[in-house]
Amino acid sequence: HYRLMEKRLSHVMKAESHRLHKGFPPMLRNILLATAILGLTACGNSTPSETTQEATGPAFVVTDAFVRAPAGGRNVTGAYLTVTSNSSKDAQIVAASADRAGTAELHTHLMDEGVMRMRQVESVALPAGETAEFAPLHDHIMLFDVEEGLTEGDTVTLTLEIQYGDSVEFVSTEAEVRLRN
Repeated sequence: HYRLMEKRLSHVMKAESHRLHKGFPPMLRNILLATAILGLTACGNSTPSETTQEATGPAFVVTDAFVRAPAGGRNVTGAYLTVTSNSSKDAQIVAASADRAGTAELHTHLMDEGVMRMRQVESVALPAGETAEFAPLHDHIMLFDVEEGLTEGDTVTLTLEIQYGDSVEFVSTEAEVRLRN
């Protein structure tokens, strides 16, 4: 990046020097040239933007992902994982998908008139610098139309869609299929 910047600055300095030499006093010419150089240097920022990566690493990290093996030949099961935000912005997990299931939905368990009920949710909050845990009887991902024959030891690629600020990031992870948590 630095060599490219040097080339760009050298080219601009020659062009500006020739153009400015004609009609500006030397002091003003130097001020204008220094301003042009500083402006180009500021444009050469090579750090990744927050939409792809925070300064400390990825904006979002998924760990401990697993999928429960479908019981008794059923084609429905749950996926569980932990998502850690390294972002300085609050985020929301708004969708999920799985390569070995037809549909994936965000779900939670809620108490409803003294009975624990599972409900689909539009999103799961992921505050800046915190962790969202997807676990049995809490927030989780329901997988529908799961491939036939999915068994313990297989892997499923899970992808989360995470919105934060004006950005959207897709984070994928491999989840092992397990018989129990």
